[in-house]
Amino acid sequence: MLQNYIRIAFRTLTKNKVYSLINIFGFAIGLTCTLLILLWVNDERTFDAWMPKYDRVFRLMTRATYGGSVNVWNANPIPSVEAIKELSNEVVDIAITDWGSDHLLAINGRQDRSGVKKHGHYANEAFLPMFGNKMIQGDAKMALNDLKSIVLTESTAKMLFGNEDPMDKTVRFDDNEELKVTGVVEDVPENSSVKFDFLVSFKLFENEPWVKRAKDRWDFHSWPIYVELRDKADAAVVVSKIFDLPAKHGQTEIKKEFFLHPLSRWHLYSKFENGEETGGMIEYVRTFAIIAGLVLFIACVNFMNLATARAEKRAVEVGVRKSVGSRRSDLMSQFIWESIVTTFIACIVGMLFAQILLPFYNELVSKAAVDTLHIVEVYCGMCGDDFRCWYFGR
Repeated sequence: MLQNYIRIAFRTLTKNKVYSLINIFGFAIGLTCTLLILLWVNDERTFDAWMPKYDRVFRLMTRATYGGSVNVWNANPIPSVEAIKELSNEVVDIAITDWGSDHLLAINGRQDRSGVKKHGHYANEAFLPMFGNKMIQGDAKMALNDLKSIVLTESTAKMLFGNEDPMDKTVRFDDNEELKVTGVVEDVPENSSVKFDFLVSFKLFENEPWVKRAKDRWDFHSWPIYVELRDKADAAVVVSKIFDLPAKHGQTEIKKEFFLHPLSRWHLYSKFENGEETGGMIEYVRTFAIIAGLVLFIACVNFMNLATARAEKRAVEVGVRKSVGSRRSDLMSQFIWESIVTTFIACIVGMLFAQILLPFYNELVSKAAVDTLHIVEVYCGMCGDDFRCWYFGR
């Protein structure tokens, strides 16, 4: 019986080619739009979710009150790293980096592969174990211990060394420093808040005169700092211990308080107003999820309207079938299976369209590896005023 229903459904579709094409392609286009939008929504919702310690990593933030308003900075002073470690047993480790920038990587005597500009960060030894980047070669805990060490992503290592083993080889950094490759990691997923092509030891960065001057200064808020907590550790308990660290170290001219922002909310909830989290990218995600639902709903309504419009033409067919003994349930099953076959074909066509259009769609919504300009508001202890630090990053 089921085979008979399906055979009749295909016969009806081929007999009414124009109607079938309109119905199938109309529903397929609606489904394609829905799939593409939902792919974007899912990518945004799963930002950073690939990290093994997704629920235990936090960004240190500063809430500063001045000028009649409460401002939030994601830049912090260097001495807060050791101070937080000593103050809270719930903290496993703390990572510190620079904001990231493009640097020149070269190999001496290899002119064909020299002068490659890549985006990277200075980072301390806690960074790789904390963020969980998968090591292809090297030890995550030891890779950034040495002053002149560099960790490359797989694609960067391939670009520089080809099929050669990059470990322990020398890379010339900014035509100034000779750094030894101490590790190779998998390329960072696109939906990551912290992206890089290479990492250089933060100890090398500390040799810069201005960084040396900032090592003991609590009024110099200029570095991203990340905190890893122990399993089931309560972030609120940690915050209660560290929130007044700036005041304890002489920062009383401006009221400053530390707090922790969880990794799971970095991307979607990055907007702060009057010192409180108020949203961010989540607003666009919700809007586009609703749009996807509306597009699918409209496609379904159009599908039903076309079926209803043909009901009058099918009345004669129904009458003939009843006259030869067809029951009401048989007629219902036949029409249901016709709809199932039509929607199944439309779904296949819609998924094919989505697959074909996906590369162009990714380019349209900037899901490719394209650098974007960020603005970070920081308080500068050196000049004692607000300024905007412009830097390039993901």
